[in-house]
Amino acid sequence: DEEGEGGLGRNDRKHAYKTSGIGDSHILSHIHFLYQRTLRKFGHPLDVLLNYAQFSKEHKSFKQLGRVYAEGLQRHPREAGLWIEAASFEYFGHVADDHEDGEEVNSKVVGSSIRNARVLMQRGLRVNGASQDLWLQYFALELHYVQKLRGRREILEEGAPASSSSSAEEEGSRDDKEEAQPKGKMPSALLPSQIIYKNAIRAVPDDVRFRLRFVDACRSFPRTERLQEHVMDTVARDFGTSVEGWVARISQSEEEWRRETSEQGSGGEGASGFLGRSDEGSEDDGDSEDCRPAKQARVESESKTSTNDPALALLGEALETLPTPKMYLEGSRFLCLRIRRILGDGVGGEDEDDATYLIGEGEDAEGAAQRHSQLLEELYEAAREKGIYSTKLTLDQVDFLLSAGRLMEAEELLSNAVAAPVEASDARLWLRWSEISQLVTEAGAASEATAPRPSSSPTRILRRALERTPIHDRWSRTTISTELMRHLM
Repeated sequence: DEEGEGGLGRNDRKHAYKTSGIGDSHILSHIHFLYQRTLRKFGHPLDVLLNYAQFSKEHKSFKQLGRVYAEGLQRHPREAGLWIEAASFEYFGHVADDHEDGEEVNSKVVGSSIRNARVLMQRGLRVNGASQDLWLQYFALELHYVQKLRGRREILEEGAPASSSSSAEEEGSRDDKEEAQPKGKMPSALLPSQIIYKNAIRAVPDDVRFRLRFVDACRSFPRTERLQEHVMDTVARDFGTSVEGWVARISQSEEEWRRETSEQGSGGEGASGFLGRSDEGSEDDGDSEDCRPAKQARVESESKTSTNDPALALLGEALETLPTPKMYLEGSRFLCLRIRRILGDGVGGEDEDDATYLIGEGEDAEGAAQRHSQLLEELYEAAREKGIYSTKLTLDQVDFLLSAGRLMEAEELLSNAVAAPVEASDARLWLRWSEISQLVTEAGAASEATAPRPSSSPTRILRRALERTPIHDRWSRTTISTELMRHLM
């Protein structure tokens, strides 16, 4: 007999995963019997049900697995995860048999039914209409089915004989017509997913993050750009007066721009498979010095860069539409985050380390950071002219000035802020002012006698803060008193 590396012959390895005797089959049957008695005795607890389902999968007891899911859904209809697992089992099917064909092992998948999976998801949504996970999984199920049909069509076209080439061309032209439909019209293949999304936002109407999860789901599938545009259009329509809606749109625009720029730099064509996107080759773009423009000051192309930046354009529109302290605060933090990423301060994840898409044509990292710093100063100035104040916005501006080494401007800003009636009683401003006043004093003592001096000493600032802070504000008075005692001692 022909022997393998493990000492087993070819015939022995062929069905090595199967039971090898009557005793092994009896052991499996006995374990199933124990699980069933445990479920009946203790009222079908969820953890035992899930454990039993996993055991049935591992040992290919698929008939029993279907019964487990059926009993589990009867006992726990409010568990969205059970509905999702049962629908996934119905759609993806199970491996009925493995056999060797030469050096390859072929698997036969049976039981795959989109109809049964749809029925289960719809029943689950009737019981759990507000379950976000169920809506998202039902949405992804239809996208899986679309990719499955497209894959079948591609395989049939590749293996079609010459006589049927005309019919294959007709199928391909039909697919191209769907992709080339006018803007605003959804391709027919994506209509079921669009309907599911429409019903989902009707069931969960006031959660913008829920809608963005549909965009993330679309990114796992190729040729879903129209669907992503539709989702973002509904966000703009329903959350036009919401700061969260604008922030979501700006973040989405930023992410799309980064992806497009990285794909253009890598020369790839984007995703071509069923589930994933191919990002290979985009990691090295912009990492070497040869890929970056030569160091220059800010150039005439700066306005061109700002115009081509969709996130900055949306930010400007948001500030005009919704001129509130919260919107200006989000805008300032967005620009600060960009500056830190350009300068490489280690913010963001692994996929966001490459900030070359933020560097305009004809400028280097320092020039791009200066351009964003100017935009940030213009934002703060616009807020001041419109009379938009908040403690957080002021403290963020102080941090920005300190990062630029402009101590005196930060000290002046805080002295003006505490003079305003709205912010006078906020202890954070007083404490920050006393801290910066101490920094200015120490800087003046370490330099020449002509160095600038603070407008007031830390102790005087803290005494004034105690006078302006209401007695009922215990936390503020305690914090200010503690800091004052530290300075006096």
